[in-house]
Amino acid sequence: QIKMMRGLLLLACIAIVQAFAPSLPSSFSPACGSAVSRLHAFPLAKAPKTQARLGLRMADDSELQTIELKNANGHSCTIYPFGACVTSYKAPHEVLFCRPDAKFDGSKPISGGVPHCFPQFGPGEIQQHGFARNLVWDVTDVSKDEPDMPSVTMELKDNDETMAMWPNKFKAEYKVGLEEDKLNMELTITNTDDKAW
Repeated sequence: QIKMMRGLLLLACIAIVQAFAPSLPSSFSPACGSAVSRLHAFPLAKAPKTQARLGLRMADDSELQTIELKNANGHSCTIYPFGACVTSYKAPHEVLFCRPDAKFDGSKPISGGVPHCFPQFGPGEIQQHGFARNLVWDVTDVSKDEPDMPSVTMELKDNDETMAMWPNKFKAEYKVGLEEDKLNMELTITNTDDKAW
């Protein structure tokens, strides 16, 4: 089971986006053994139709890998598996923002966009805002079968590194997708341990 307070920490990340775009709604709904956080952007100005493209760009050693989604409406978003951070959403103009001094080399968490705060928000027993924003998430699914709705799913599970910082088993799954005129993000945290946390 998971305490609902953990889910509230996820909403703090959404507040960053809402600070730039107050009209964006958010919702939190509990599920059996998991917390789900969703963010759906309202429809924005439509761009001219272009050919759909979904690409996974493998960067060289000096850069972090990025995933770029683009739909048939011309909207696009950029996601970094490092921290599973969405850093850009263009519809057709940029909606998200990163700090001018944000680091994109993996030396520290990316400052801006839509970061994750898990398993804690702010300072505490482990690193600031938790470790989810400072680890590389595994890409588990890339969907490009429907050109108008490309998506990517990433996953972070407990491992030796996370257990040394926070001795609890978990599975975090994050799906980011584009529809015709909106960006969808869904984060599901599941307690896979045999004890509550």
